Formats: sequence, C-alpha cells, structure tokens
Amino acid sequence: MKKIKGVIIATMFLVSLVAVINPVASRSGNIAYIHPDGDTSIANSYKALLEANGYSVILIPMSSVATTNFSVCNAIIIGSNTTSGDWNPALASAVNSFGKPIIGLGEDGGYEFFGELGLNTGRPNGWHGNDNSIYVVDPTHTIFNTPNAISIPPSNIIVLYTATNHVGIFLPSIPPSVVVLGREIGSATHYPLTLENNRYLLWGFHDSPNNMTTTGKDLFINVVNYMAPLPEEAIFANPIAAFMPVKNYHLRQVNTCLECIEENLPEDVPEDVQALLDEAQEHINNANTTGNTIYANNELLKALKCCEDIREKLGITCPL
Repeated sequence: MKKIKGVIIATMFLVSLVAVINPVASRSGNIAYIHPDGDTSIANSYKALLEANGYSVILIPMSSVATTNFSVCNAIIIGSNTTSGDWNPALASAVNSFGKPIIGLGEDGGYEFFGELGLNTGRPNGWHGNDNSIYVVDPTHTIFNTPNAISIPPSNIIVLYTATNHVGIFLPSIPPSVVVLGREIGSATHYPLTLENNRYLLWGFHDSPNNMTTTGKDLFINVVNYMAPLPEEAIFANPIAAFMPVKNYHLRQVNTCLECIEENLPEDVPEDVQALLDEAQEHINNANTTGNTIYANNELLKALKCCEDIREKLGITCPL
C-alpha cells in the first residue's frame, strides 16, 4: 500500500500540474468569457489581454452556458457580440444565480444580458452613441487608479479606442444603485461605464482590445481587477514570462524521474524513501496550487532533489 500511496498520488498531481501551470491556466483569478458559438475573434483578443495581465480565461460558447458551473470562476464576462437572440430571462437568471461579479461588454452583450435580468444598467431606452473617448466622472475612483494609474487630464476626457465606437447607454435618470464612472463626451445622457451594486459592471464599448489605446487596455484591466482582484503573488509573477520554459523543463524532469522510481520501488518501501516521496508530493502540491511561476519552478526543483535522493537510496539509475 505504501508503494501505491507514495507514487500514484504524486503522479496524479503531476497530471494536474500540467494543466494548471501551462501558459493558459497558470494564473489565479479565473474569468469566464461567454461568446457566440463559432465566433471567438473578439473573445480571443480579450483572453490574450487578460492572460497577459495575470488572469486565467475560460472561453464559454453560448451553447454551453446552460450547463456550465460558474462557481469555479471569479468573474463572468458577457461577450460584446452576444445578442438578444442569445439571451432570455431564464438563461440570464441561471448565469446570475451563481452570485459572481458580471461584466457586460458592448451595446449587444452587456445591454442584452442586463436587460433580460431587468437591471437598471440594462437595455437602453434610446440608441447608443459613437465615440472613442469618455468623460471621467470621478477620477478618484479605484477603477481609474488600481492597479494601473490612468493619466487623466484637466478636461477629464480620456481616449480609450483608436477609432469611434459604440459606447453609450441612455438613462433618463440615474438610479441610486448605479455609480456612473464614465460619460460619453458627445452625449451627456449616455453612460458607457457604469457600476451597479458593486457586482454588475457595464463596459459599454463594443470593439476588441486590438483597437484599444494603451489607456483603454489599462482601464479595462482596472475594471476587471475591481470586480475580481488578483492575488498579490499572481500580479508579481506576471512579468516573469522567461520562467515558463524553465519551469516546464523541470516539470518534465520530475515526471520522468518519478515514473522510473515507480518502476523500481520494492514492495516494502523503506521509511526514509517513503518520507522523501511524501516530501516530493508536498512540493508538487505547492507548485500545483500557486499562480506564481517562480515559486512553482522552485517547488519543482525541490521535488526533483527528493527524486535524486530516492535514486541514491535505492541504488537505481533514472534519467532526468
């Protein structure tokens, strides 16, 4: 039993580790992005922007929304190119029932989804305007300052897109539950950036991040961070992309060595070898549960050292 307990559990965690610390899913702060079936063009651009800033993004096609367990996500993004034909009250309520922060994008996805819920930031009572800039209503709000400090000129007008865009939502009056963060500069009654009850946020821009200015990208990351803050370790780990190939190399080494050890373990595993197996397991678990690439790499090195000590104690030769 010691042989099975000591090695097979470690192997299971290594299989999980391959999935958890690859470049797509290595970070903390899981974001579900809902997009139309067969259309991932805009979704992929948001995914790339978010992953470059430390998030793990799961793309969910509309056909899978009803059966998706959103409880594992930190926030849900409603894609800008989902439409009124995609959403209905029952489906919107099902997504909403998980209690996660929800960010609605664009005059299609955001408006339609929130409209089906009957929220105040929902379906516009008038048409939306076109612009690439907003008037910042409250420059002191966290969304304009964390983690990126948005440079706001005395005019309070910031440019978010390189070309005109669909941005506005018309509200005849501002409900108490809605905080207006940004106002369309061309129409004082259109609000492309609003927050309701700190759980629902409307980013009223339709276009993809590929057409955002640096300010636009920074502000969008601030918006997501406000709704689903990253753990501090994930934020610090994000710039160290160079550690990814090194970490993956050490992962392969650990896998190879453990497979060899499993093949050569005696039926009665010595206690000192079992202790090393348990220690290796602990380091693998640590690497498996972190979003910090550097820390994961160091834990894999410790697990590899345990494997090397086991080889010496058993007098076997295993490749690394």
